[in-house]
Amino acid sequence: MMFVKARVGALGVHQRKAHGLTWQRQWDSGTGEVLFEQSGFAEVFVWGGGGSGDNANTGRAGGGGGASYRLCQVLAGQKLSFAIGAGGAGAASPSYGSAGGTTIVRCPDGVRFGATGGLRGGTLAGAGGTGFGGDRNRTGGSGGQLEQVGFAGEFGGVGGNSSHGGGGGGAAGFTDIGEFLTGGAGGRGVAIELGPAPGRPGG
Repeated sequence: MMFVKARVGALGVHQRKAHGLTWQRQWDSGTGEVLFEQSGFAEVFVWGGGGSGDNANTGRAGGGGGASYRLCQVLAGQKLSFAIGAGGAGAASPSYGSAGGTTIVRCPDGVRFGATGGLRGGTLAGAGGTGFGGDRNRTGGSGGQLEQVGFAGEFGGVGGNSSHGGGGGGAAGFTDIGEFLTGGAGGRGVAIELGPAPGRPGG
């Protein structure tokens, strides 16, 4: 996922802020570019995808996605490019989960930053992903083992509860910047009627 909050208009180079139009938008998937029609600054928040849980005999959950934040200076006509990592695919029974995808952003000045996805649940619960290259980089929570709750992401989503399978790890976030920037909570580990309970995906 990627969330952009831009302040464009009268660019104050020395103040590292722009006094003008403010807009914000969220992208949940895919690849693309963001064209800036005016100069200013863009606050860019990105998350890696959550890892999916094991659906074999272990019930171990996937880890939450990492997160990264960077303040990018933009000039009129410049573009920011991005590729958003997807969450790990659900595991068919019986099999291990899948790791979440990595999200990568390229600022107009050529700087690349992003966040890796949470690891899959398998013989062990999946570890959380990690942000890289940003002004602030955060780590997602690890998934829970069988009958264990998932761990919360750094400044982010809570870990998933567990009634049998492990709870998913919470995504990293930026609640120290904005209370809504939690990433996502880990999935809840649930009991199933026949066979072992699957671990749940991370945030």
